[in-house]
Amino acid sequence: MNKQYPFFVKLTIGLILLILVSFIFIRAAGVLIPLFAATLFSILFFPIAEWMERFYISRLASSLISILLVFIFFSGLVYVLSHEIIGLSQDIPKMQSQAGNKITAIQSFIRSETNMSSARQIAWLRDKFYESIATGGFLIQNVLFSFTSTFILIIFIPIYMFFLLYNRDKFKVFILMVTHEDLHVKVDKIINQIQKMIQSYLSGVFIVMLIVATFNTAGLLILGIQYAVFFGILSAILNIIPYIGIFSACAMTALVAFITKESGWYTVGVVCIFLFMHLIESNILTPRIVGSKVSVNAFVAIIALLFGSMLWGIAGMILFIPMAGMVKIVCDNIDSLKPFGYLIGTEFPARKPPKPRNPEQTTPHELKETP
Repeated sequence: MNKQYPFFVKLTIGLILLILVSFIFIRAAGVLIPLFAATLFSILFFPIAEWMERFYISRLASSLISILLVFIFFSGLVYVLSHEIIGLSQDIPKMQSQAGNKITAIQSFIRSETNMSSARQIAWLRDKFYESIATGGFLIQNVLFSFTSTFILIIFIPIYMFFLLYNRDKFKVFILMVTHEDLHVKVDKIINQIQKMIQSYLSGVFIVMLIVATFNTAGLLILGIQYAVFFGILSAILNIIPYIGIFSACAMTALVAFITKESGWYTVGVVCIFLFMHLIESNILTPRIVGSKVSVNAFVAIIALLFGSMLWGIAGMILFIPMAGMVKIVCDNIDSLKPFGYLIGTEFPARKPPKPRNPEQTTPHELKETP
């Protein structure tokens, strides 16, 4: 007879496990981040590798060709971004100097329009502007550093990806071996659902990223914004992070436009471009191309973003969304975890129809209004 533990005991055990897993995630981030990213890419390339093997291409050759495709993609991305990243990092001191001139002009405008001649108010305003500009420059430097660290971790992705592709059948057999025979059908179903979810999600995300990067880069080039290619691609990459990424990219690009351009209309133009593309992406592109492949609700997505950011930084904010989708699939297929799958998902309980009222309880006033 199975012993039933009280709820608070189960809750305590769950919290302890969560703390242990979080500790492992933090301490082993250098290994787990590229490993999890390689797992996602491997699942994405499973159909391509299997298609090549149908034409009598060996498992070794199909795995190497898949890695070569990933290497070409990232090499092209690094090549395009490296020149602008170096130039932008070198121009940050120059931008801070230009920001000082902008602040002086704003102070002159405020003095002429409002007659605010108080030295204390002007000094306070100047300090606040300098603090904002310094914060913006620090934000850009942090983003550059984070992407540099991410590119370093990317070196390990092809290595992990090769072994995952080459031994993909072995890993599946291992999972089946460690589970009870009665659960093999359910485990196989979970594996297939996770594979389809990740393939659909990643392929759709890459298509949306390409469209967003093309549109934003073209718009910034038309406006003549410096480093338009970098900010266009950056906006597409950060767009993977729901609710936060696109606004962070917009804020950084608008800050550069404000500093480097004489007219403030360029800043307004940058904001309009990003907001217009965000509306198109969130209401048309993502629903139709990506759809609800990772069917987690907005509240859980925000928690996953914050938790991923706390553990793995930008990489965690990107990787924890599909991880939440995988957790939901597992919960949906295990009876004892179905309540958690329902809590994570986007499903809502069906509304019960109102009970019919007794005609004898109907008031004369209601009878007059009934057609």
